[in-house]
Amino acid sequence: MANKIIITQEDLNELSTVFGNVDINGDGYITASELQDALNQVGIKIAGHEVRELISRHDTIVKDGRLNYEEFKQLYISLKQDRDYGAKMKGLVRKASGVTTVGGMSGTSAEGTTHSVTDDERVAFCNWINKNFAADPDCKKYLPLDPDTSDLYTKGNDGVLYCKLVNLSQPGTIDENTINKGAKLSIYQIHENLTLALNSAQAIGCNIVNIGPEDLHAGKPHLVLGLLWQIIRYGLLSNIDLRANPGLAALLMEGETLEEFMKLSPEQILIRWVNYHLGRSGCGRQIQNFTTDISDSVAYTHLLHQISPPDFGVNTTPLHEHDLHQRAEQMLQESEKIQCRQFVSANDVVKGHYKLNLAFVANLFNTYPALDTPANIDLSSIHEETREEKKNCNYAVELGKQCKFSLVGIDGKNIYDGDETLTLALVWQLMKAYTLSMLTQLAGTGHPIVEKEIIAWVNEKLQSGGKSSRINGFNDPGISDGRVVIDLVDTCKPGCIKYDNVKPGTTDEGKLANATYAISTARKIGARVYALPEDIVEVKGKMVMTLFACLMIRDYQPKKK
Repeated sequence: MANKIIITQEDLNELSTVFGNVDINGDGYITASELQDALNQVGIKIAGHEVRELISRHDTIVKDGRLNYEEFKQLYISLKQDRDYGAKMKGLVRKASGVTTVGGMSGTSAEGTTHSVTDDERVAFCNWINKNFAADPDCKKYLPLDPDTSDLYTKGNDGVLYCKLVNLSQPGTIDENTINKGAKLSIYQIHENLTLALNSAQAIGCNIVNIGPEDLHAGKPHLVLGLLWQIIRYGLLSNIDLRANPGLAALLMEGETLEEFMKLSPEQILIRWVNYHLGRSGCGRQIQNFTTDISDSVAYTHLLHQISPPDFGVNTTPLHEHDLHQRAEQMLQESEKIQCRQFVSANDVVKGHYKLNLAFVANLFNTYPALDTPANIDLSSIHEETREEKKNCNYAVELGKQCKFSLVGIDGKNIYDGDETLTLALVWQLMKAYTLSMLTQLAGTGHPIVEKEIIAWVNEKLQSGGKSSRINGFNDPGISDGRVVIDLVDTCKPGCIKYDNVKPGTTDEGKLANATYAISTARKIGARVYALPEDIVEVKGKMVMTLFACLMIRDYQPKKK
């Protein structure tokens, strides 16, 4: 009979810290890739399929292929019981200094529920916001945020700063005209802003499961920090690819192809970039992570000296300091010479705070990549990268076939190799199936919703709202100017459109402005739209269909309630 596992309060405190360290993107769930990266950092080498088996074995509550806090607790305890892993797991624990524990902040929180949030992240995010929006007149009333107080959770709870951050990470995602601004916003306007921010964050790739407008308005620290990290991380890493920075081709290893290089994650590319410059410096140092390998500031000091323009006077004098905290502080003073002192404090460097050190290095790369594109590299055939293992790709295609998708001539290798046409064919069918299944559930018709029913709904809705615009189908050229989408959004939520902001739509610029305004307002009223403004302007029928379907879902949701 197995011994009963006793969980002490010390274990729970340790577990909460470990969960935050492993959950790199801050979405409240542990994925297979996050778990494998974390285990690698402490010397536990497990193959990808074994990690997936670990996840599957402990994914017992939601069964979504990832672990929530309760599921991760069981995995963590089981690994600690293993004498070979127990000591190594300690390496995932940062000492409790700089960690604040807060109680559950909702009526649904179980008794005794606590969440650990790091003061380091609060300080880092406050400083990042202060720096980037200091000159924005819309943000004047919020700034500066005091990093030593709860300003981050309270001053931004009307949604304006969240919307601004989304646009900073992915410019043009939100039409500024749709953001409610002013000296005093009503609770209704605040809810609209927060809904707009969340739906727009989701549109650029953030996971907003279990985060609602009410959570952000209440300033729940763990949810606020989790969302902010996802948004900031997206912006920092979005340009770390060959299309945005062709100079990255200089990082190819001997015999490595562009296709192989493009399968690296942004974090792996950043490590490759650091090591490239360390190699050029002749210091004899290389790194494998952004935790223990950078904690003595040696790699950072050489990196800064290597990438900084000569006129800035960046030097390696911090290496003469023996105290690690003092050396880290001196190194950061060197980074300040090139205006790159962001995200980390000396203490964050010494203790190896993964998220903040990743952000520090990404910001350095975005500011001073110091790379020249090799003359003998042909970048003309670059396609969107895929980063999944071949087994995952085969499994994805198999699941598609089980869903009765049309996948003739498509296999896992096509997805793994980044075949753009065939990959998009699969992704489109996934999007369509998901959207129509959601719509069918809400409509309650007893049969699957088909595309002609969506067209009929659009025209009936426009007519009931007194609008003159109509569509003949999802490829109707009249959709291009965005006005029919604008009219439909206004019909779904009367008065939400300010027609003074609508352009005639006779020029490409006017069409794009209308499309951006339409999509932003749709997200603002609660429609989780993932189409792009360009999809409207270019009348991409498939994406236009999803746009109208998402508005139809939003229209049916009140009836569902």
